[in-house]
Amino acid sequence: MLCLACKHLNPRTASSCEICRTPLPSREPPPPIFTNLNKIRTAIAQVTRGEITFTQFEELVAGLEKLFREKLAEVSGISIPDDMIAEMKDEMDVGTEGIKIYLQSLVPLRRYLEEHNVDYLSQGLALAEVANNKMNQALLLNWRAFRSLQESAEEYISTNTV
Repeated sequence: MLCLACKHLNPRTASSCEICRTPLPSREPPPPIFTNLNKIRTAIAQVTRGEITFTQFEELVAGLEKLFREKLAEVSGISIPDDMIAEMKDEMDVGTEGIKIYLQSLVPLRRYLEEHNVDYLSQGLALAEVANNKMNQALLLNWRAFRSLQESAEEYISTNTV
C-alpha cells in the first residue's frame, strides 16, 4: 500500500505507514452514506406525528437546500487536471446528478408545507432515495478510481525499485 504522505510502499496488510505512521487508505469499499436521507426521513416522520412544527420542518428543508446548493457550487468549482478528466468524469457526473436530485426532492417537501398533502412527503422522500443512491454510486466510483490508481502506483514502484 502506497503511503500518500511520504510515498513509501508498505505491505498490503499494513494499516499505517512503516515510515511516517500515517494511516493508510482502506482497500475495502466505503460503507454507504445515509446522513441526508436519514435527516429527511426523520423530519418527515416527526412532522407527520406532530413532533415538530411546520416552521421547524421548513427550517430543516431550508438548511438542506443551503447545504445542497453549497455542495453543488463546490463540485462545480473543482478544477480537474486535463489528464484526469476522463477518469473522474463518471463519478463527477453521477455525484452532481445526485446533488441536483436532492435539490429536486425538496420541492415536494415545500409543497407539503403549503398544501398539507402527505402525498408530497412521499414524493420528496422517493426523490431523496434516488439522490442518495446516486451519491453512494459516485462514492463507489471514486473509491474504484482511487484503488486503481493506488494499484498502478504500487506496481510501478515495485517494478522500478532497485
